[in-house]
Amino acid sequence: MKERLPILFLLAYFLTSCFSQPEHFIPDNQYRQFVETDFESRVNTTGIPSYFPTKSIKGLSRYETEALHFLYAYMPLCDIIDHDTAYFIRQIRLTRQALHEMPWGKSMDNSLIRHFVLPIRVNNEPLDEARAFCYQELKSRIQGLSMMEAAIEVNHWCHEKVSYTPSDGRTSSPLQSIRTAYGRCGEESTLCVAAMRSVGIPARQVYVPRWAHTDDNHAWVEVWVDGRWHFLGACEPEPVLDLGWFNAPASRSLLMHTKVFGHYAGEEEILNQEQNYTEINVINNYAPCDQITVSVNDEEGRPVSGATVEFKIYNYAEFYTAVTKRTSPEGTTSLTAGLGDMMIWASHEGAFGYQKVRIGQDSQIAITLQRGQGTVKEECFDITPPQEHYHLPTVTEAQRSDNEERIFKEDSIRSAYISTMMEADSALAWLKSEGVTQEEFARFLAASRGNHPSIKRFIQKSKDKESALSLLKTLSAKDLRDAQEEILSDHLTHSPHLAGISEEEYRLHVLAPRIELEAMTPYKSFFRQALPEDLKSQTLSNPFALIDWCEQNIRINNKGNLAGIVISPRGVFESHTSDSRSLGVFFVAVCRSLGIPSWIDEITGKICYLHENKVCEAKLKRNSATASQQGTLRAFYQTSGGIENPKYYTHFTISKLENGMCKLLTYDEGDADMGGGASYKNLLRQGTRLDEGYYMLVSGTRQLNGKVLCSVTFFNILPNEETVIPLVLRQPKTTSNILGQFEKQLLPFESSNKLQIIGILGAGEEPTNHVLRDIALYGKQIDQWGGQITMLFPSLKAKERFNLSEFPGLPQNIHWDVDKQHLQQAIAQSMMFHNPTTLPIIVICDKNANIYYCEQGYTIGIGEQLYKTVHQHHTK
Repeated sequence: MKERLPILFLLAYFLTSCFSQPEHFIPDNQYRQFVETDFESRVNTTGIPSYFPTKSIKGLSRYETEALHFLYAYMPLCDIIDHDTAYFIRQIRLTRQALHEMPWGKSMDNSLIRHFVLPIRVNNEPLDEARAFCYQELKSRIQGLSMMEAAIEVNHWCHEKVSYTPSDGRTSSPLQSIRTAYGRCGEESTLCVAAMRSVGIPARQVYVPRWAHTDDNHAWVEVWVDGRWHFLGACEPEPVLDLGWFNAPASRSLLMHTKVFGHYAGEEEILNQEQNYTEINVINNYAPCDQITVSVNDEEGRPVSGATVEFKIYNYAEFYTAVTKRTSPEGTTSLTAGLGDMMIWASHEGAFGYQKVRIGQDSQIAITLQRGQGTVKEECFDITPPQEHYHLPTVTEAQRSDNEERIFKEDSIRSAYISTMMEADSALAWLKSEGVTQEEFARFLAASRGNHPSIKRFIQKSKDKESALSLLKTLSAKDLRDAQEEILSDHLTHSPHLAGISEEEYRLHVLAPRIELEAMTPYKSFFRQALPEDLKSQTLSNPFALIDWCEQNIRINNKGNLAGIVISPRGVFESHTSDSRSLGVFFVAVCRSLGIPSWIDEITGKICYLHENKVCEAKLKRNSATASQQGTLRAFYQTSGGIENPKYYTHFTISKLENGMCKLLTYDEGDADMGGGASYKNLLRQGTRLDEGYYMLVSGTRQLNGKVLCSVTFFNILPNEETVIPLVLRQPKTTSNILGQFEKQLLPFESSNKLQIIGILGAGEEPTNHVLRDIALYGKQIDQWGGQITMLFPSLKAKERFNLSEFPGLPQNIHWDVDKQHLQQAIAQSMMFHNPTTLPIIVICDKNANIYYCEQGYTIGIGEQLYKTVHQHHTK
């Protein structure tokens, strides 16, 4: 039973006992009955009724019971299984308190409370106690402010706690991000939404799943203030709402969406209605858009009902599925999107068809499904993104100046907290004081940032320091920042090393706590005690016994959980319930607990284990553990556009077609030029092994205006045979047109080299951070070019905010200074920028101040573009 209630929620009962509250959480009788029906259905169909709250819990009011049933009717399985009822009662009471104490809470529409205030989960982050923490921090800070002022103030608090830094795809919880003091945009926006909701401000996380004009994606926050939705950059406070560095790129987007908890019936276009959430489209809040209708027919021209239609955006050298829809009984579906190019991919029962479309020009298209599996062919597509079209709210100079002062102060507060974290010297001193001789621990302590107390305790408690060191080496940088001591100690203490298993296999596939992108938990001691002895012995003899046990004992429910969230291994075992992804993690966890090396292949997603010195695939729920036959893929490539070694995700990707749909092969994203990361040279030049099947290689060259020259090759991999295909990077016609010119005397330096690179940067701003990291990827090549590079800041205060140590790998010959000559204004006038204040600005110009290259704002891949431009001019 999950109802461990009395002490935990009675402590919070005083929060609501002293003031009058509405009788119903859901005043509308019809909607309340709809929710109650969904709740009862969930209880009766999941097969785990004991994990749900009973109809009458002592001490709960009618309001609280209705709110609890609303949460349980729609929360994902992982939250039902891995969190007790008391946790959600605490969140309900904290929400009710905030709504009572904040002036805007008393008259707020109930739909806003249900869908955008009460829900605790924002995305796929671990749930924590952020609502209580944020409320205590913020309630006095926003006292006396209007709702709009409070929203801006909450964002200032978020910036005080967290700044932007890229990281891996696992999402930290709000409190984990605060402990670390930084996060990527998905984590910043998760924190910001949690903070807004903690004080009763309706908030939602908005995603552009992929940009159309450049690679990458972005997330920000919308808040409901004064009767409508407004947006803001999370942890990036501006003086007013509806202003962020992304105003311009957002206007070039094809799609923005958000997932709303439960069944939501707002004014927005519904993209998908799932059991847990309603996915809505908010593109019309940011960009000009139009609707396209897709008809899907079979080869005889008959409409296909229930066909899968994927709306794809070219990004990171693949056609990424931004939205998936199903056709109606008439064989149609539709989407509202920005005015640019998309790839529409339809499939049904193994047959598929596709077509590139231009939203705004193609209002209706028809796709015919064909069984083309195995057809070898090559095609070219020119992909054009939407044009820039946006408006900015008015900001006075006084507002901007005051905001800059606040940001500078908040940076100082955050920096003071960061100064309490360990660095290499202090870590070495601590190790020496503890008598620990393995100095390599120091780099892990420094990398753990605000989590160093947990790593310290782990080192102190570990009896085998070498094994402890081996375990820490398996962790990612983010794991070091949020892994708790009890989790690490569990894995260190309860990971048996079986005879015949190499040290490397043991370290990576038994000792390692991390399996996938799940929240790490201390499961090994539990499984060593809880697993039946006969299952242990049978699995040790042959892990196929565990596959069979899963087949017989675990219910699969793929609709009840959210994508990207994993039910804990212990939760799967105790509830006998899982989704397919969590089941894979569970299988690996049990194997590792018994000392059997097991892992999930990062490229194919296959669940693997070692048996009798052979790698086997665990085909869970298929009653088979046989390995697929493989062939070899090799490609030939002729250097083009100055690119000697095309990179996976930047220049090309490979997808396998399964049942008419594309499944991307995921490879290492490291730096290919430094020996890491997948590239042509280490993946395709000599050949790589792939499972037999039908595949698609996508390659592309992105131009300065965001347009992509794309090539697509379909090919087959046959068992024990080699397939050879071309890797083509189409290039635009070379031009050396002068884009603009400014006064020669404004050049920072007289340069004997024909060209020089000049940048005007926004210190601490995400677009500038992206640009500098992209330039660092080509630091060595640009250094070899040898031209002058100057990076300027708008003010001395902005220059003081900049931290060069955050950007290793930049070219060595960069000169850093302040824009004393107002070069930003001169370039903006020459290039006729829509908004001259948007940063960064990067130009390549000659000694006469003629501009040959110019980029403003958010751009991915700018390092490659700079290198290609100066390389082409240098070799002329």
